[in-house]
Amino acid sequence: MLGLVRQRRRERQLRGVFDDLMSKLNPLQSSVDQACVITASNAMSAFDADIRDVQDNWNPTNFYTVEQIQQIVGFGLDVKGKALDGLSEAAGRFQLEEHRALLNKAAADIDADLIDPAPFIKAVQQAAVLQPTTNNPVIIESTGLKRWVVNVLKTARAARFACEVVSCARPGTVLDILQAIDSASRSLISFVRTIVGVAKDVAESAANLIVKIPDFLSTVMTVLSVLPTVLVLGVGYYAATQTVLKHRDPWRPWRPKQS
Repeated sequence: MLGLVRQRRRERQLRGVFDDLMSKLNPLQSSVDQACVITASNAMSAFDADIRDVQDNWNPTNFYTVEQIQQIVGFGLDVKGKALDGLSEAAGRFQLEEHRALLNKAAADIDADLIDPAPFIKAVQQAAVLQPTTNNPVIIESTGLKRWVVNVLKTARAARFACEVVSCARPGTVLDILQAIDSASRSLISFVRTIVGVAKDVAESAANLIVKIPDFLSTVMTVLSVLPTVLVLGVGYYAATQTVLKHRDPWRPWRPKQS
């Protein structure tokens, strides 16, 4: 009996030591994570500048050759692949639970419809079918290609930032990942800077066949921008309806008329 009492006393003492250690370790981990977020943010300055440069200064005509679309989408898919590989590698090395949420959010952004290459691939396939029917190159019109490129770079940026945070917490563990994402992104940026596109008057000449890609990205963004208004109106209508129902006489519809 005395031995059991002593064992339980030692267990309580050990729990106390463990709880005290965790109370000191948790704030330390939190401060390390905050410091790594700041470090990662500072490391993204050049990447952010490149994205802004593409967004502000790349002004294509929205008419492209098939080869230009193929190459841009190819570079974009390489960026996407490197970002996913990086997140997968970093997921096996993260230390804090906050890192899991950061990595999962970046992965969800990469899988979003905003960087789906399917419309561009379909347009290239349609152009290949039309090409034998004309002596001139088939032109592809896309008002959403620039937005797609910028969105690809932004998702790569989110993936790189998440990997940078993990790398800070475990120095040197994902350096190769960061370099791979940087290299693929620079290749895409360097290539699109050289692309002006086909001149509008040349593209729209009667001799040319044009495959037009619907601006699906614009449609998605319009739906997303309108959705909050629809939700507000719906909530307002529901609240007003409930207020009326609350204050009416529930028996009135069935009350017999007075003669």
